[in-house]
Amino acid sequence: MRRLPEILAERRPGDAQVELDLRVPADLEYFAGHFPDAPVLPGVVQIDWCVHLGRERLALRGGFRSLEQIKFLAPIVPSVTVSLLLELRGARLKFAYFQKEKKFSSGTIVFGA
Repeated sequence: MRRLPEILAERRPGDAQVELDLRVPADLEYFAGHFPDAPVLPGVVQIDWCVHLGRERLALRGGFRSLEQIKFLAPIVPSVTVSLLLELRGARLKFAYFQKEKKFSSGTIVFGA
């Protein structure tokens, strides 16, 4: 079973930014138990994807320290396509999952030594 989204497109709106179009595969292992009759992508997985993709595409360094202003506004369901904006500001990785005007989640992940 899969653990990562399918990356459909990548844009660089700024030096410390990346915007990715992601397809959330229906066969993700995280959907198996979250929830059986109405699967949604767990928030912790959304945050993990931000860290994973941020380390691959931005100069993200250091270990996880904390989360700030985390908001889960709408569920991300199987087979949906979403955009993910990542912006690195010093030791803070700002993120937002969205579709045009619809926001799914956003927040800041803080890193440090």
